[in-house]
Amino acid sequence: MGRKVIYWVTTGLIAALSLFAASVTCPATRRRVEGFAHVVSAATPDLLASEVSGAIVLVVPGIARVKEWAYAGFGVAWIAASVRIIG
Repeated sequence: MGRKVIYWVTTGLIAALSLFAASVTCPATRRRVEGFAHVVSAATPDLLASEVSGAIVLVVPGIARVKEWAYAGFGVAWIAASVRIIG
């Protein structure tokens, strides 16, 4: 029981972070984050779509293989974003 709670809490947090990132990179909200212009400029419509669809996939039960790919995609995207910010 405890492992399921931990799983769903962390999955919910990752999905929420992904939706937040998608909302920040949305073209309509770009003017709100002018201080992060160097980060937001890398956002593309396909990145926005992948973040939203990945968040949806994470909270839908029963599709383990697709969830693995969603987690891998988030990992690659977040590592690339970190490298871009640091570098």
